[in-house]
Amino acid sequence: MKLEQVLPVLVAVLFGGSTALAETIQLESPDGHLKQTFEVADDGSVTHALAVDGKPVISPSPVGFAGGRFAGVKRGAENSVWKPLWGKRSVVPDRYREAVIDLGGYQIKARAYDEGVAFRYVFPGAKPTGAEATAFHFAGDYTASVGAVVTSTAGDAALTVSDPDTTNPGKLINGTYALAQPIQVKATNAANPNTAFGPVTGASTPLTLLSWPRSISSDAVTIGFKQSIGANETLRAGNYGKTLTFTLS
Repeated sequence: MKLEQVLPVLVAVLFGGSTALAETIQLESPDGHLKQTFEVADDGSVTHALAVDGKPVISPSPVGFAGGRFAGVKRGAENSVWKPLWGKRSVVPDRYREAVIDLGGYQIKARAYDEGVAFRYVFPGAKPTGAEATAFHFAGDYTASVGAVVTSTAGDAALTVSDPDTTNPGKLINGTYALAQPIQVKATNAANPNTAFGPVTGASTPLTLLSWPRSISSDAVTIGFKQSIGANETLRAGNYGKTLTFTLS
């Protein structure tokens, strides 16, 4: 079989199972460090994603209403100021880029500022009867740290962390909702600068972060936190949190 006869078959196999896209709309902040991407499929379904300085922050997530059809996009920009009635600043800059995506029965009006992005739905007529599919998938690992000073007069000591919660031990919660993966913690000091993260567990099995073979005075310790979010994990609106117990014994 000749090569030119094989190629069309291979192309058909490669693309036959893919979702056909009607349009891809990218919207950047004026300074270019934020990029919001909307992808509209032939069946009218829409996803949105966000990257900061080229790093994905929101992975492709559903947005919009069922039954839409891509009908065009209008772009615009603003670079002005407005004067609030009160506040710390007498003049507030209003600088953004905008894209209005027409999906037939409704529109997605998106704006990208240097400080962040936003979008909202606009209904020229009646609200679409199709189901709304708006979600935000924050895939990735998110870290934070806090400093501490350790002093112990014991012959030896260990710093541990545990979660007294018996329902969702180690997992950040928002009301009755819990993240799929537990928060991870590590602690470093001058003698142990390269420790690894470990998942927080329940009160009966505390996680040991650091240990000292002798008494210690004013040892500077950095406690690090890492929360992993799955690519298809949907977060509930509101704040996730947890009270952890750190023990030096």
